[in-house]
Amino acid sequence: MWDRQVLGRNWVRYQTMAAASLQSVRVMLRTRTLTTTERVRLFVALRDQLGRSVQSAGTALVQFFRPAESAGPYAVVSSTTEG
Repeated sequence: MWDRQVLGRNWVRYQTMAAASLQSVRVMLRTRTLTTTERVRLFVALRDQLGRSVQSAGTALVQFFRPAESAGPYAVVSSTTEG
């Protein structure tokens, strides 16, 4: 699996999406006059988009590495980070 860079390509994609989202927010904040409502809407949209990207990456990793039940002693880490 590692020689096909399955995780590497996905990681680069999610990192690129996050960087592009942050850059677009920076540009909008610097170049446009925005009201408080527009700024809030912009940050909420950014948070939602980044959250979806992280969730998608996490789902892909869980599918790749199998569920937490097969994680052995590291299953505790998974259970403490959920909910």
